[in-house]
Amino acid sequence: MKFFCPKCHWEMPADVVQCSHCGYDLNRWQRLDYDQKLIQALSHNEVNTRMRAARLLGLRRIRNAIPELQKQFLFSQDPYFQAEVMEALFDIDKEAAKIFFRQTLTGKESVILERTWEQQLRKN
Repeated sequence: MKFFCPKCHWEMPADVVQCSHCGYDLNRWQRLDYDQKLIQALSHNEVNTRMRAARLLGLRRIRNAIPELQKQFLFSQDPYFQAEVMEALFDIDKEAAKIFFRQTLTGKESVILERTWEQQLRKN
């Protein structure tokens, strides 16, 4: 079985306590709670892991995840991941998400956001 560092995703043996590539203390990973691990998974190099983490954080409405979700939205080049992050942010705090996206998006993206927001409000 292969093991990977939860911080840098470097392949490593199962019996080590510190990543030989980035120096991450693997005991620290064991002490993190589930939500903290999900937040850290937002920067995973495997896209499906990032997508699942964003979705779960939204479903669980984890407010501590908002800064990292916003950061990931801004730096990602993957529109599908950005959409998942957008949905998670709206699930966690609709008003804060609306403010963030109004400040962040410009041009045609802002028009799409406004129309989507209006449609979501009518549904609820």
